[in-house]
Amino acid sequence: MGRYEMELKCVRSLSRFVQKHPVAVIIATVLITAFAALGATKITMSTAVRDFFPSTDPEIVALDHIDEIFGGSDYVLIAAKADEVFTPQGLQVLEDITRGIEDVDGVHSVRSVTNMVEVQGTPWGLEVVDLLAEMPTHQSEADAVRRQMEENPQIAGILVSENGQYVLALAQLEQGVDAGAVSGEVRSVIDQHRGGIVFHLSGSPLLSKAAEEYLLADLLNLFPFAVVVIVIVLALSFRTISGVLLPLVTVLLSIVWTLGVMGFIGVPLTQMSAVLPVVLLASGSAYGLHMMHRYYEENGNGNGDGRRNGNGRGNGRGNGNGKDNGNGKGNG
Repeated sequence: MGRYEMELKCVRSLSRFVQKHPVAVIIATVLITAFAALGATKITMSTAVRDFFPSTDPEIVALDHIDEIFGGSDYVLIAAKADEVFTPQGLQVLEDITRGIEDVDGVHSVRSVTNMVEVQGTPWGLEVVDLLAEMPTHQSEADAVRRQMEENPQIAGILVSENGQYVLALAQLEQGVDAGAVSGEVRSVIDQHRGGIVFHLSGSPLLSKAAEEYLLADLLNLFPFAVVVIVIVLALSFRTISGVLLPLVTVLLSIVWTLGVMGFIGVPLTQMSAVLPVVLLASGSAYGLHMMHRYYEENGNGNGDGRRNGNGRGNGRGNGNGKDNGNGKGNG
């Protein structure tokens, strides 16, 4: 028995089972769909570049090793104009933001001009001291702090721009955390303490968070639009409720089942797989359309009114001369 015969035999066996046990099949389908819908609620989104590569890739292995040694390679960059920061109020705002970000779960460390330390030589040896031991209370003191930071080689060109126009703070995230979620909490801390200072945020975690938001927005916008288009095409093609619902329900079930499996086994939606629901809807409805067309064709219901070409079936009665008059009735 060839492969085609085997497949045909399996399809016929499945068809006979469905015909004999329709209620059981419907109940099983509903239960599986409900279970899959539960899994779909567990699905996550990930836009990290490393998710495009297997965990055994040499570059990913090396990156993970570096993260273990240095505490993570994801940073949130927080920048503001130096004129706004180097004031008594501005430095206090930056200090509050620095301490607030340090308390965020998933943040490994924070570097800013308010928590930098310096190693100084003393008559008794070396001493580690805070560069900003006390917050300035007057603008002249803040200006002195600014000059000190601009002249310090550990800070100039790193936390203070070389032209002295901008101040930067770096928040290093821990390895393996949800960078998008942590960066969102960092933004919340900044919004809570920023006062009148305008802070600009950047870094791969922020980009990942923005990409997730755009992907989710596109999915929520495109999927309903695709459903409406498919419904219109099916309605124009068959002009029957069954011709619209059967292909549509079938493909919607496949989408729920697919997302459910992804949610249960922990496969996230990425930039590539985020279009999966729309692709399944388009391709699956095409197969459903062909199936329903063949069904109506085989049953003579292509026009949707349940009748054969002409006026339908004859009732088997002749008109006396042995001929049917074409309207399905004889004259007897």
